[in-house]
Amino acid sequence: EDPALRELAELEREGCLQDIQHFRQKILDLLIPEEEADLSDLVLEVTAGVGGQEAMLFTAEVFDMYQSYAQHHGWSFDILEHMTSEIGGLRHASASISGPQSYKRMKFEAGVHRVQRVPKTEKQGRMHTSTMTVAVLPQPTEISFTINPKDLRIDTKRASGAGGQHVNTTDSAVRIVHLPTGVVAECQQERSQLKNREKAMKALRAKLYSMKLEEETSIRYNQRKIQV
Repeated sequence: EDPALRELAELEREGCLQDIQHFRQKILDLLIPEEEADLSDLVLEVTAGVGGQEAMLFTAEVFDMYQSYAQHHGWSFDILEHMTSEIGGLRHASASISGPQSYKRMKFEAGVHRVQRVPKTEKQGRMHTSTMTVAVLPQPTEISFTINPKDLRIDTKRASGAGGQHVNTTDSAVRIVHLPTGVVAECQQERSQLKNREKAMKALRAKLYSMKLEEETSIRYNQRKIQV
């Protein structure tokens, strides 16, 4: 009946609801097991799947969404590869993302993503299903994961696609092959061959580090299977 007491109760209720939400998130964070790579930055890769041009348009939208998400969190978003389609879609793209908890927040985005909608390219109004894939690779530091330069073959070539006269007339594109594994990384985003080489190395390091983590996880799983 007392208006002042009611107001105090409402304020206390609001504070309790906020505390509940905070502790709920904290419990969820504690339930998710920590990984060695959780403090790493990451390399994000998106690739169009089934669905032709519509799948490429969907891939471009998802890539732009991740770029906006990174900007929202104050992370750096450095594009490594960006292969567009004829109507503005995206065949394949990759980016290096750096910032606090970037890999921890992004790692569960990996996998196949699907959209069902009437495409812009559809003239009869029929619903289509399109897919694209996302790969999230932890990006190690040069100190934590080193690569023997003798294991690399580095090729240069002229960049293809849009980019202006300078890009297409100089050997600025870089392709790096890790000879023991056959893993390849390429970059032609920058005018400078040196910058493209740095970006390609960043992508290659992430791919090899991800393979190493998967191998270690597989060994631990097999050891546990033997013991249990």
